[in-house]
Amino acid sequence: MSNKVKHIQNEPIITLLEDEDYMVITELKKLQIHIITFMKNSPNSFSFENKLLLNNINNTLKSNVKIINAKTICSNHDLNYCLRNHAITMLEIGKCQVLNKKTCEIIKDVKIKEYGYQLGPLCGQGGRIFLIEDKEFISVMDWIS
Repeated sequence: MSNKVKHIQNEPIITLLEDEDYMVITELKKLQIHIITFMKNSPNSFSFENKLLLNNINNTLKSNVKIINAKTICSNHDLNYCLRNHAITMLEIGKCQVLNKKTCEIIKDVKIKEYGYQLGPLCGQGGRIFLIEDKEFISVMDWIS
């Protein structure tokens, strides 16, 4: 990882989401705080998965590793879905950053476009599309019927 990224913090950094051009990164401590807050506000949502994630995060923090890939803390269990939901929420509220992998620059303008369509009274779907330079980076289906 380049020096341009290292200036973000001296704290351990985790790559939450990644494709061939971009990666979503945040401090591991911020992810830990986000999950703890989520568990307090939504005690019945993914409680087992969140406890496993927190346990894995705590173990990773003890290991003094500075750069972590999300696959590392999700490897023992299928926690990818749970972690992806947290990553999307953190991206939406500005608690993580998007890094251009080719230039090692932080992307300052990530747009969110909501979509929805219905084919009838009980058939449709909706969600959000995250755009970088008007190109789709991540899409999330929030509802389907």
